[in-house]
Amino acid sequence: MTNDLSPPLGQHGGPRPGAGRPKKGENRERKNQSSTRRLNSRAYGTSRAYVICRLERDGFTELAAKVRAGEMSAYAASAVLGWAHRPQMDSSTVVRRRVIDIASLIG
Repeated sequence: MTNDLSPPLGQHGGPRPGAGRPKKGENRERKNQSSTRRLNSRAYGTSRAYVICRLERDGFTELAAKVRAGEMSAYAASAVLGWAHRPQMDSSTVVRRRVIDIASLIG
């Protein structure tokens, strides 16, 4: 389920052309945010395509192969590397869920 039509990820960081406030007397065209957002929708976050591209870029080809094969989710791979964090469950959350379940059984 690879997306061969998408361009590969570039190097992380670096200067962004057109970033920042324009200098005095400089005129810039406004970007259409909706069209750029649709074109670059996989360029950030925990989407499967982005995580696979980032794994390959950073040299984790074994994890990328596992994600492609369906042996591991993209979120699990990013959590292993510390790119994403799983939510912490505390005892108050667990107790609250039990109370809701009991209340639904009673009616």
